Amino acid sequence: MALTETELNAVSDVYWQSGGAVDQYFKGNVLMYRLLKKGNKYPGGKKIKQILEYGEPHGGSFNSQSTFDTNKYEEFTAAFFKAGYYYEPITYDIDDEVENAGDAQKVDLITSKLKSAQKKIRSKMADDLYASTGYGSTGRKILGLLAMISTATTSYGEISSTDLPEWTAGTVSSSAASLTLNKLRTLSTACVVGDDPGDEPTIMVTTRTLMDVVKSQTLPHLKLENSDLADFGFKNVIFEGKPVVADYKCPSGYMFALNENYMDFKSHSSFFFKREPWMRPTNAYKFTSQIIWVGQMVCKRRNAHGYYSSLS
Repeated sequence: MALTETELNAVSDVYWQSGGAVDQYFKGNVLMYRLLKKGNKYPGGKKIKQILEYGEPHGGSFNSQSTFDTNKYEEFTAAFFKAGYYYEPITYDIDDEVENAGDAQKVDLITSKLKSAQKKIRSKMADDLYASTGYGSTGRKILGLLAMISTATTSYGEISSTDLPEWTAGTVSSSAASLTLNKLRTLSTACVVGDDPGDEPTIMVTTRTLMDVVKSQTLPHLKLENSDLADFGFKNVIFEGKPVVADYKCPSGYMFALNENYMDFKSHSSFFFKREPWMRPTNAYKFTSQIIWVGQMVCKRRNAHGYYSSLS
């Protein structure tokens, strides 16, 4: 008996509500795991607004004769980001119906197609996370790390770095160099933005090759791991209090120092990897659905992040 549109939706809903579906989006890419797993949403609108605090202190020491400065100073501004749109299609047609005998095989096939689509949309988003420097010709891409971490004066979040000191990267270097623990330390230190514990990088992300270099320079008995990352399958080494993690999507030769307190993924509340209902075209024996995510990676301080790009 052929599966109907109603049955396809029922099978998909059971999979989606089983508890493991959402986790599929966080596996495989450490930044999507760390940022998207927070689940921060925005309700909609033409642009995503990110409040920035930038005011400098105006008080100081005083004595009994001092007059306080009671002037009002601007201490907040906002960056604005366009949302990125991502989708992954899923199609079930007559070949699948004919070649998979029995309801159990058909259900397994649908589940496999859903899992595959989840991996594909995650993979495409991760590609742009590392490579995208702009919205693209349609204005619907993620603004990636190379857009966020930049010393250029071009506009990012509709703000120019000439107008806001915090709006240029902590460090960007393309000088060829061997990766050493001192290099890690220098990169991290360049991205410290204050005295609070949350004002220094919280994670360092690199390639699997460079991760092996880090591990080879770390004493065996000091190879501690961040348990949260390790439990989710991300191998890492703790260096001066922060995890150094390998990501297979990271470009060759790169090491990123990131402060997750000053960056975020904002997802549209109605399109957080939403699965559209299965639909059947009137002129073909097939059913189609899409997984859709709408949102953007946003930043609060660009000088809290940095990278080296020619390490070996």
